[in-house]
Amino acid sequence: MLDIGQIKERQIYYTNIRVDNGWFEKLPVSNWLAFTIADFEDKELLHGITSKCLDNNVCYTCSVGQLGSDTEDSFDEEIAWRQVQEEETGKQQESETSPMTTFHKNFDEGFWFATTLANQIVNDIYIPIDKVVCIDFTKRGFKEYLVQLIIKINSGWLPPDN
Repeated sequence: MLDIGQIKERQIYYTNIRVDNGWFEKLPVSNWLAFTIADFEDKELLHGITSKCLDNNVCYTCSVGQLGSDTEDSFDEEIAWRQVQEEETGKQQESETSPMTTFHKNFDEGFWFATTLANQIVNDIYIPIDKVVCIDFTKRGFKEYLVQLIIKINSGWLPPDN
């Protein structure tokens, strides 16, 4: 996992799961957001990624790409499945602490939201997110594009209102 920059108090990391086979071993375990990038060709990778992120206590997920909506659905399904399993296993799953999930049709707006506004709220208390992990499923890779977005956002850029 590479440190690619910072926006305000949030450190931004990047990993491409097709290149870094041990990416999930480097995930944070608290106060982090997963910014996922997945396209149609990456569909078979969805379930394994969502489980690994939830196992590491992700607070919030923002998904973009052609499979942004499907990725959010995958997170939501795994969260719901884990809550159902509570009845069978007795392992407590606190729905108040479940991660928030979103998907964004506009890549740039989704990244801006993930790095500046997204926050987990538990029992009406904001939980600070200080790490954003960009998890790139794609073959082409978006690291350089994300670095350029970090520079734009740090320069005061805001996404358009439309």
